[in-house]
Amino acid sequence: MLNLFWAMIKREYYDTRFYFFNTLSYIFTLYMIFLFVFLGAKSFLGNKTIEGIVVGFWIWGSTLDAYSLLSQSLLSEARLGTLEQLFMIPYGFKWVSAAMIVANFIYSFLIQSIILILMMITTGKFLHLDVVSIIPLWIITIIAIYGLGFMLGGLALIYKRISSSYQIMQLAFAFLIAAPVEKHLYLKFLPLGLGYRMIQKVMHDGIKLWQLPGTDLLILSFTSFLYLFIGFAVFSYFEKKARNMGVLSHY
Repeated sequence: MLNLFWAMIKREYYDTRFYFFNTLSYIFTLYMIFLFVFLGAKSFLGNKTIEGIVVGFWIWGSTLDAYSLLSQSLLSEARLGTLEQLFMIPYGFKWVSAAMIVANFIYSFLIQSIILILMMITTGKFLHLDVVSIIPLWIITIIAIYGLGFMLGGLALIYKRISSSYQIMQLAFAFLIAAPVEKHLYLKFLPLGLGYRMIQKVMHDGIKLWQLPGTDLLILSFTSFLYLFIGFAVFSYFEKKARNMGVLSHY
């Protein structure tokens, strides 16, 4: 099992290395989107909300890969005709998918960290980078999005072309990040909003992880792992359905 995870990490490394121009293009594209958002916000709102925009955009950028990774990988393997080979791995395809996600998790954090540094240099707002507090919160927050990604991956096994949902979810994620979780308790049980507020407190106000409200930490952890569990269960259902229908290798 460790060899499987290590193989996926090396695969992600080689993809980044051999297609380095694509990685640079991705970083440049996200940075340019942020630049437009930053300049617009600065014109209309002034400098008061810049820190919140930086943190919010960092979280939003992290969700893009987390949501679409698995489904895009499945469709790519289906086009290449190698999807069924992955299903023949003794560990089971669910664990192959989990290894893909762990590898992407690591490299996504590194890429998003580069973008975060660029954003801070551009805005002149250097936030508190307490990695002991930030990394656990970032991991727990993004885990929920990987759960949604598992659901989307299951749908991709059956319906194949589902790329139109990516744009819809990008807007939905932006809404969830901006959701007023302080005013409405039920919003704390949705992805991203509560995690964003807690990360913002750490990076903007310099609050430590253990100084955050314990109730909010419990809600964030419970809901994130719940979404991951539900996503994993949905993926397992559609995987079994795709096997029975005989559509794994079809595109």
